[in-house]
Amino acid sequence: MTAVIPLHTLNESTAGLKGIIWEANRSGIQLIVVINSTDAVTRQEISAFITDINNPNLQILETGFDSPGEARNLGLNACSTQYVTFWDSDDMPIIRSTQNLLQQLSHHPEKKYGVGSFEIVQAHTEIVLSRHLASNEWTSKRKTIRTPGIWRWIFRTDATKGVKFQSFSMGEDQDFLADLNPDINYAIISDEVTYRYVQGWKQQLTRNQNAIDEIILSISYLANKVFTNSANDWHARFLLRQLFTAIKRTTWRRKVQAFALFIKLLRYYAK
Repeated sequence: MTAVIPLHTLNESTAGLKGIIWEANRSGIQLIVVINSTDAVTRQEISAFITDINNPNLQILETGFDSPGEARNLGLNACSTQYVTFWDSDDMPIIRSTQNLLQQLSHHPEKKYGVGSFEIVQAHTEIVLSRHLASNEWTSKRKTIRTPGIWRWIFRTDATKGVKFQSFSMGEDQDFLADLNPDINYAIISDEVTYRYVQGWKQQLTRNQNAIDEIILSISYLANKVFTNSANDWHARFLLRQLFTAIKRTTWRRKVQAFALFIKLLRYYAK
């Protein structure tokens, strides 16, 4: 299996990345770290940091885009293993649990996806704020879409052919899942925690207002799928989820755009 990790900068949130890379190496997981920064100095710093680890199972790629989606596309295209997962550089994947889920997948070649459970933990203290068990959340698509978390997934690489991440910084992971249109019947669901999502880093995109506002680009992408009759149920449900996020968290200009689009969708479905 390969884990693709976009890396935009080095700061307190990425302090544990070196340990994760070493542990993944001991477990036989291939790693592709994609440096996604337009700043030349930052790219050099990250490259030196990664090279210093001297991991034979680690590949370093560079993209001139800031977008995590473009970074994941580059890593996915370079992936040569049967399975792939996508981690963020500021979280804590549980390597042993991920390996257990991978082993289950390998024993069931008819399955295309593995979905693990996850915890949300507080930055600095690592206090568990909430735990999300996959079996509870995968009883219906409604619950699945509520907490999609692409980092809790393992994908069989042949199942991702023809699907790519969009270039914007917010919502692109959900759009990838929607375009993939995974059938839950082909997924192995695990209640073992495979990922710890860390909340509270100052540098997180989810705390950056400019990045949050970019969700309107994802909303427009999903809405276009609906209006052109090329949407599946994942597209429609993610669109509704993102519209509510925009109305709640974006600036007033984006709120107005999201609300106007919401009204347009109501009229479209009312026809």
